[in-house]
Amino acid sequence: MIRYPDLAVIDAHVHIVDPYALSPAEYFQAPSLENADCILEVMDNCKLEALNIPAISLFHRQDISCNPLSLYAKTLRPGSIYAFAGLRHDPEKRPDGAALALQLRQLLDAGFDGVKMICKSNARRVWNIPMNDPGWDPYFAYLAEHSIPLLYHVGDPESFWDPAAASEWARHFGYYYGDDKNTPDMPALRAEIEDVLVRHPNLNAIFAHFLFMSSDLDEAAAFLERHPNAKLDLTPGSEMFFDFSRDPGRAREFFPGIRIA
Repeated sequence: MIRYPDLAVIDAHVHIVDPYALSPAEYFQAPSLENADCILEVMDNCKLEALNIPAISLFHRQDISCNPLSLYAKTLRPGSIYAFAGLRHDPEKRPDGAALALQLRQLLDAGFDGVKMICKSNARRVWNIPMNDPGWDPYFAYLAEHSIPLLYHVGDPESFWDPAAASEWARHFGYYYGDDKNTPDMPALRAEIEDVLVRHPNLNAIFAHFLFMSSDLDEAAAFLERHPNAKLDLTPGSEMFFDFSRDPGRAREFFPGIRIA
């Protein structure tokens, strides 16, 4: 059993609702104030010291309430609940970094603590704009200059490209990309984001779901060595549990602060 006797547990990645663009339509429910109440239940039941809500607000009418709901939840427990804003961006246009920086400044003035971005592969099908497109540069430069934290979801589990490993669930909901030649695979997506980090080395970036590198802890360590300001969050997709358990000794080396009772 893993115990954390002297460690305050902070969850930096709890969605107040899955955005319409990313949630399977048959599961999607319009967000409401009840979602914010559920955040309090999560905090209390999991005995969390603090919690951060990344609000993914893309361009659909159905997910526009994610930002205000996140701010509302923040008011329920000031100092314990934080909120990262989602940007609105037209998928049919190249990014206008200066306009996005202005939008972010307005969101920060409204009370947000950082920003959440998404380049999940099914969303990339909609945008089809590389993360290292020069149009983003003024925006990334603004983030770096002001040390604004960015939680960035880049990619998906590598099994979603593997015809032998992709689950029926992933195929059913459109998360299998192996036959989609227009959707970059994980090595290509990581190459894009590494280019961004090289051009903006002071970017305070946190990559969701361990940047889907849980199957290769040596590469994860090398990535962090190459980009000392980058962080990897531990919000698990199910693959992380399987990957870390395949070699518990290596996982303990990578996470030396975990103690086994």
